Amino acid sequence: MTKVQAIEEQIRQLSPEELAELRDWLAERDWSEWDGQIERDSASGKLYQLFARARAGHPPRCSAGVAGTRSLAPGVSRGKTSPKSTSPAYAGDRNC
Repeated sequence: MTKVQAIEEQIRQLSPEELAELRDWLAERDWSEWDGQIERDSASGKLYQLFARARAGHPPRCSAGVAGTRSLAPGVSRGKTSPKSTSPAYAGDRNC
């Protein structure tokens, strides 16, 4: 019997509460691993290359402006809304 098979057998014997605790622990472990991978990729510049490739595939109107901000569509002032929505009409919301 391999280690994994032994663990599987032990998991089958857990109570529902213990199984939930194990599931939470595994999920947290996976998220921690993911966070570490993102940090390593960011430090190595890998994410910058991915962002650059993604932006290269979109028209300039979709990536214009500072990250986290959007440009208003021509003729729209802050506070006005698009006739079809209750949110301000943003240039980046169309044809992207």
